[in-house]
Amino acid sequence: MSRSPLLFTALLGALVLTGCEDNDVVSYNNTGPEVEGEARKLALDQLNQDAELAKSLRQELAAKDPSVTDVYFKLDEQGERTVVVVRETADGQLETWEAPASALAQAEAQAEKEAGSQASAGSSILPIMGGLLAGYMLANAFSNQAGRMAQTSREAHTRERAMQNSAYNSSVSNKARSQAQQRSTLNRTRGGSFSSSGTRSSGYSSGS
Repeated sequence: MSRSPLLFTALLGALVLTGCEDNDVVSYNNTGPEVEGEARKLALDQLNQDAELAKSLRQELAAKDPSVTDVYFKLDEQGERTVVVVRETADGQLETWEAPASALAQAEAQAEKEAGSQASAGSSILPIMGGLLAGYMLANAFSNQAGRMAQTSREAHTRERAMQNSAYNSSVSNKARSQAQQRSTLNRTRGGSFSSSGTRSSGYSSGS
């Protein structure tokens, strides 16, 4: 699931131009170049963090179970961020396991706590969170103890994957735009310049 920043840029551009529904489209028009640039940066940062974390999880899970082919993030039925693991069955079908959203929220909270005493918490939280999630997923993935399982054909999974990816990226972009506008308003109120230096994208607790 490794993606380049260029690919994410193209993806975000597609979301702005097309989208799924009019009320889901993230429009960066009429927000000013500073807000527009900040929103795009926040969204790209979040998507790149997601890609890095998903790749790490897939590699670790596949090392234990070679049938694992993909790991990706999506929004659950309540609009909360969660993670899906995909593996290939013996008959060529695809089986998916969706982790409870609470597992991600707990992993992030614990990772932030452990990274809090370090000087560069923004750069250290991902490997900590990845380790926590990997441990949870190795213990629970494709079991009846936690999460949701489903089996589907490759064609149906491809359609579902594309739909979930579009919804997730639209949510990330909407949140980034809201954050950028809030920061711009705060900076204008304080009379300062618009800057995002040293700020880590925060989109883990919820997809909405």
